[in-house]
Amino acid sequence: MKKQDVLKIKDALSTLFGQPIRNLTRGEGIYHVGIAELDFGDSGTLHIMCSMRFVCNGEMIFTSEDIFHPNTALESTLLRDDGHFDWDNFDYNPYGNSFYDEMSEKYFSSDVDGNIVKDIHVSKFADIIFTFENGNTLEIINDSSGYSECWRFSTSHLPNTTLIVTSNGIVNMQYRKAIGHFSL
Repeated sequence: MKKQDVLKIKDALSTLFGQPIRNLTRGEGIYHVGIAELDFGDSGTLHIMCSMRFVCNGEMIFTSEDIFHPNTALESTLLRDDGHFDWDNFDYNPYGNSFYDEMSEKYFSSDVDGNIVKDIHVSKFADIIFTFENGNTLEIINDSSGYSECWRFSTSHLPNTTLIVTSNGIVNMQYRKAIGHFSL
């Protein structure tokens, strides 16, 4: 990715400094990080289409792959006769069934404090590391070497405009045109 794109991405994401991440939900194959209301009434949303992990006190708590693993209650109750987990009858699709759902609710629900964005690092590969005031990190890891979409960011600072990023940089021309009017 070009250095110019990294700088533009950092500038766009800088609106999230000091903001709490209050919601981390999922859809099919996409993870949504909902940024709470900014001080001036605007909000931003980061849609993640690549790998991610949440690190707390130096330990990996959960990752995007944990969508495919049962929550702790199911893990101890959905057992076969031999005592092993019954993978054939596990359905990760309903929200709440996965370990990912359990942990995202625990660490990112609206009543959890502490995940206030302190620092944002953007790499030349389109990885993002959000460091929170409590020392925890949310790491978004690009897992594509080409033009597959890694993540997208939208904010009311740029109405009707979404920043779409691949490992090769910003790909949507609509955003490139809009940033000329938004001091980036």
